[in-house]
Amino acid sequence: MTDGRELCRQLCAEDQIRPACARLLVRSTHVPKCPSDGKCPERSPTSSDAGLNRKRNLTAFRRLKFADIVRAVPRAHPADLAVSAGVIAIVLAARAASAKIPGLLIAVIAAIIVSREADLARHGVAVLGPIPRGLPHLGLPALGWHDAAALAGTAVSLFVVILAQSAATSRAYAGKYEEAFSQDTDLVGLGAANVAAALSGTFVVNGSPTQTQVADSAGARSQLAQLTTSAVVLIVLLLLTGPLASLPISALAAIVFLIAIGLIDIAGMRRILACRRDEFTIALLTTAAVVIFGVEVGLALAVAASIIDHLRHTYRPLSSLLVKSPAGHWQLAPVRPGARSEEGLAVYRFGTSLYYANAAHLIDDVTALAAQGSPLRWLVLDAAAIGDIDYTAAGVLTRTIGHLRKRHIRFAFSSVLRPVRQQLDRYGISAALDRPPTTTPPARPLRPSTPRKGPSPSKPAHARQHSRQEHTLAAITIRVPSTGVPGHASGIRRAGTAG
Repeated sequence: MTDGRELCRQLCAEDQIRPACARLLVRSTHVPKCPSDGKCPERSPTSSDAGLNRKRNLTAFRRLKFADIVRAVPRAHPADLAVSAGVIAIVLAARAASAKIPGLLIAVIAAIIVSREADLARHGVAVLGPIPRGLPHLGLPALGWHDAAALAGTAVSLFVVILAQSAATSRAYAGKYEEAFSQDTDLVGLGAANVAAALSGTFVVNGSPTQTQVADSAGARSQLAQLTTSAVVLIVLLLLTGPLASLPISALAAIVFLIAIGLIDIAGMRRILACRRDEFTIALLTTAAVVIFGVEVGLALAVAASIIDHLRHTYRPLSSLLVKSPAGHWQLAPVRPGARSEEGLAVYRFGTSLYYANAAHLIDDVTALAAQGSPLRWLVLDAAAIGDIDYTAAGVLTRTIGHLRKRHIRFAFSSVLRPVRQQLDRYGISAALDRPPTTTPPARPLRPSTPRKGPSPSKPAHARQHSRQEHTLAAITIRVPSTGVPGHASGIRRAGTAG
């Protein structure tokens, strides 16, 4: 049995496993404890020295980044390069001959045979090494508070990577075959599988895009493929672990490389570039970050860049004014100072949800509409595109209504969604709209009347128009044909008036 002190020091010195993980792995082999010198905090268990060596190799391989690969190129072993080249050649030849030929399986079997016959391990080729036979033992992991603190950062990183990678893989293949999928169901399955992994001391379970690509290329289209894979793994664990010990790590690396190359969607990137240059930039930054810094950094950068891009769009929403076309249909027009939908009326559509960052844009547009042009009697806020109003924006909206009230401009909502209407009720905006005016508009100057013979003169045409318009607004605000404005309701209903 390997000496625990020496094994722990070796793990820490090689930096193939985090120092915080070294003592945990040593404890699992039931060897003497690692010296508690502060460099190797305690951690959790595995199964044997053979399993420890295998995990060390795989962990080191998975933690490789682009800079590590570049630095390691001069030290590349010729035999490893030859094994990788042979595996790649077999897989590509099988693909060229027929898609039904299992090139990956043939390459793995060939690599195992060559490794055993030529004894590649003695020539410096890294192999998997002995793999414990049989089923894993079930039980709670030997995890203490100190171990939990040391593992917290890694656990959070794994959680984020598994969540994002699994969801992206499910969404991509569901879209490829035009099938519906439930992300909640996938996450419940992943959670249950990881609980089983914790109780059996195995690796974390993830919706791997590489393994999904292998199954997809082999024609797997149902759960039968997963059941078949489970049966094959069970047979290998019980009967065929011996041959796997001779499998070169370089053969696995070549297989992963080929699968990863197949996942690169050049045509999709070109479509993104043609349609959305900002999203193409995010995709390039994410790819570069994953290659250079690793998955965790790349994922964090992708999330941050996507949030910034979303805020950029909602910060300057595409607001518009509803106006009538020469044919009499309602259509959207840019918001310009003093613009009117009708004489004395402006129907203003805000292009997205109202929140603290874009509330100032609402103030700017309303000020531009009310401060210039012909006298404005009604300002209608078309809320068809507003899905939410946060607390800060509600305060801004309340002050805007008060400002319009002081200028004797009536205010109304139209096309308000039910959740937004409930928010307006909670914020007190609906009640403010229903209150009668607190000030009396200034009286119009009296004009001397000139006696005229005959019947009393009727009101001028523009006065009759204003009177009819105010009466219509008091009832239903204004009728807007649904054909004129895409996605608009058949009419603008009055939510209340101010002024």
